[in-house]
Amino acid sequence: MSEQALVQRLTALLGVKPKGEMTFQPAIPAGEPHAQTLSHLIRFLAQQLDSTASQLPAAVCRELEHAIQIAFLYAGRNGFSHLLQNQESTPAPWVVRRIEEFVEANWQQPITIDRLAAEAGVSARAIFRAFERSRGYSPMAFAKAIRLRRAREILTSGDPSVSVTAAAFKSNFASPSRFAKDYREAFGELPSETILRTRQ
Repeated sequence: MSEQALVQRLTALLGVKPKGEMTFQPAIPAGEPHAQTLSHLIRFLAQQLDSTASQLPAAVCRELEHAIQIAFLYAGRNGFSHLLQNQESTPAPWVVRRIEEFVEANWQQPITIDRLAAEAGVSARAIFRAFERSRGYSPMAFAKAIRLRRAREILTSGDPSVSVTAAAFKSNFASPSRFAKDYREAFGELPSETILRTRQ
């Protein structure tokens, strides 16, 4: 990870560019929750790269890259860790609506923390806190729900060339199997069952 990319993620998280040099302690304590999150994300990415026959969609790669960088910032103790732990006030409810509109309009693009913060004009931490308080879920969970809904539209389009894998990748899911699981949780049936029912 480049220092420039980490500074960009940190700026999005804080809402302001930090002053000074970014330095990290040489080791990340493996037992801490942020370290476990980082490890989980890296393992997930490795599994996707190993198991996916075709190339992952660009939006998926971008979102995973940003997620790993953010997890690294929280897990790796650095000169700005104290700033990530400070609390700030929750933004107005219109911020949540604005982010939802942005995600609805840009669901096929990478939904990154930088874009959300720039769109809302507040820090990413404030956005996540506002979503949790007013909606009970994260902006990324909202993006997943939108993508699942769009995938359902693709699967029910009646297009004979549509497959589960094609719908998953077109909707920016990294893994067709994970997509199928999320789809079933959302709609009560597997995507293959949706295709079969639509064709019948």
